[in-house]
Amino acid sequence: MMRNYSVSEVGNYLVHGYWRDIGSSEPPHYGPNVTVNLTSLTAANQQLARLALDAWSVLGFDFQFTTSSTADVTLIDDLNGGATTWHLDRSVWSYLATSNVGPDFSAQSGTYFGSYTYQTWLHEIGHALGLGHTGNYNGSGTYGVDNHFTNDSWQMSVMSYFPQDENTSINASFAYVLTPMPGDIAAMLSIYGTDINPGAGNTTYFWDTNASGAYGRIGSGLMNGTLTTPFALTIMDWSGVDTLSFRGENDAIRLSLMPGSINSAFGLTGNVLIERNTVIENVIGSSGADTISGQFADNVLDGRRGNDRLYGGAGNDTLIGGQGSDSLYGGDGNDVFVLQSGYDLFDGGGGIDLVRIGGNATRIDLGDFSRNTGAITNVRLIGIEGVIAGNGADTLLGNNWTNRFVAAAGADFLDGRGGNDILDGGAGNDTIFGGAGRDTLIGGGGNDVMRGSAGADVLQGGAGVDRVIYDTAVTLDLRDRARNTGEAAGDVLSDVEIVIGSGAADTLRGDWNANHLVGNGGNDVIDGRYGNDRLNGGSGSDWLFGGDGNDVLIGDAANDRLEGGSGADTLIGGAGNDMAVYTGSASIVVDLRDSGTNTGDAAGDVLREIETIVTGSGNDTLRGDHLGNYLFGGGGDDFIIGRLGNDRLAGSVGNDTLIGGLGNDTMQGGDGNDWIVAEAGADVLLGGAGADGFVFRGGDMRVLDYTNDVDSIVIVRDAIGRLDLDIGDVLNLARVGGGNTVLDLGGGNLIRINGLTDPNQLADDLVLV
Repeated sequence: MMRNYSVSEVGNYLVHGYWRDIGSSEPPHYGPNVTVNLTSLTAANQQLARLALDAWSVLGFDFQFTTSSTADVTLIDDLNGGATTWHLDRSVWSYLATSNVGPDFSAQSGTYFGSYTYQTWLHEIGHALGLGHTGNYNGSGTYGVDNHFTNDSWQMSVMSYFPQDENTSINASFAYVLTPMPGDIAAMLSIYGTDINPGAGNTTYFWDTNASGAYGRIGSGLMNGTLTTPFALTIMDWSGVDTLSFRGENDAIRLSLMPGSINSAFGLTGNVLIERNTVIENVIGSSGADTISGQFADNVLDGRRGNDRLYGGAGNDTLIGGQGSDSLYGGDGNDVFVLQSGYDLFDGGGGIDLVRIGGNATRIDLGDFSRNTGAITNVRLIGIEGVIAGNGADTLLGNNWTNRFVAAAGADFLDGRGGNDILDGGAGNDTIFGGAGRDTLIGGGGNDVMRGSAGADVLQGGAGVDRVIYDTAVTLDLRDRARNTGEAAGDVLSDVEIVIGSGAADTLRGDWNANHLVGNGGNDVIDGRYGNDRLNGGSGSDWLFGGDGNDVLIGDAANDRLEGGSGADTLIGGAGNDMAVYTGSASIVVDLRDSGTNTGDAAGDVLREIETIVTGSGNDTLRGDHLGNYLFGGGGDDFIIGRLGNDRLAGSVGNDTLIGGLGNDTMQGGDGNDWIVAEAGADVLLGGAGADGFVFRGGDMRVLDYTNDVDSIVIVRDAIGRLDLDIGDVLNLARVGGGNTVLDLGGGNLIRINGLTDPNQLADDLVLV
């Protein structure tokens, strides 16, 4: 029973089967260099023969034209009544091939590209290169009688005798053949091998062609209107990113890019074939209602006008419906659907599929299509996971699946909601929410705000001043993300200028870059580490560490602890009772009024709205300002002066000197032999352990822990305007009440000594200067 032949079987018959069936030895096989003599042809036939040779050259032939009578192939046109090719034995090793297309045949069949004469030259050159017919016939043949297989026609081979419409087993229109067809190509590849590169580079076929040879002639003939006969061809192209363009055609096309496919275009059926090893990537459709299918490559399918149906197939495809109401099916792969006009259907299929929208501000909610606005409302979306937005200020909202949003210019709002999303803000000042899942947030250009929320997220700020915000308590370490907890657990941040914590107690740690860390609400711990950092505690009682570099620390609201570390830092306490800590620097000078005198870690520091200073174990000098300061010297022999305001001074370990200055001050010497000086105001003095000296320079001084014969009371007479006083006068002015002694020196100058009931014990401890 007769059956269809495969392309390989047809190729084998052309090379071997035909010659076997007619009882002839096989003709010579040239190549790739073939000498050709055209000198006997008329000018018109020379042109057609050259075009036919160009069509065969796609298979790697290098046809070299000669006037020699011993050329491999000689083409003549002096045989009336038809066309033929014969081979003459030239030697033991080679043959001469002569192809003859008679003048009356040419006159009847036309001498233009696309005529039957052109196809006949293509056929006869095939014989000259070693091919037989596709069946055991020669000179004439009848389909259904002489054919060996059911699909024998010009659609399969230019060596066939049967036009497409004569073959009742195939669905194809009559068309003249302009190139070698699939069977011919298979035959030549079996003879001459596959070490060729047809269609090198990125080639466009048909309209807007940049192809050469017969393919280029087809394209130019379409564009200039000279190719008017019905034609068939096979596209053979093994490299580059290639395009079939039907831009200027009105007739609909039915096209599959699968290798080996048979397609319909130019108003015909079954006339455009794709060679079985050829991968074409792109198609530009006609003005009609096209049906276009991709394959496994990354295809770009553009339907242009008409109500088109596009099928992407496998691969990451781009589908463009164009004008009209189109149905686009992505298939497998990550596909892009381009929104233009009309009432369209976008069916993503497998993969992560995106819709590309235009420049106007659009709202797309993949979780609730009823809330969409703009042109997208005319589109039915199925299996669409994301959006590529235009330059407007777009709102892109995901669902519980994996979404991908890519915005452009404009202040966009992106919310991935559930799923592992990829959200790219593009240019503009964007707001991006990851939602639940392991999301990737990309700020792009502009000053962006990003919230990764739950899940291990990747947050990439890009250009501009970008910020990451956390909504629940986190530990975020920009240097060691293994320490991250809460919403920040697993997060990776890059090119992010500002990190803002939650309203709860956060721990934020920087890295070697210049970090900007904001605690927001809650009692936060913020450590800038290296770099010139900016740390802002926000509301709550925060602990800020600048680390290395020239840092700016802002306590903001509540009672904050600020530790600048090395470098010229700016410490701004803000509201509340704020503390500057210098425990890591030995023998430091800190002056709240004149920062130019600062030394150690405080060198170059500027302190504003700082009420408390705490230093370490060195011999430190601390000076307050006009505010009520708390100055704590720590270990070492410290010199501390409060200046203005109601100050608290503490020396701790060491032999310290504390001077309250103006205001109502509280001073505590701590361990060691301390000097504590009270001036104007109502001061409270606590010497602590050791032999302490309490110096009175006026005001109302209360000594809480005087020890007889250990501590001393020093009265500076000039300071109180009583140079006349002696020790006896002072003792006579003493009065005892409530277990305490009060020395009333007049003019509002009072010395109160708690726990002293016998003023005479002061005799040996009073010093008047």
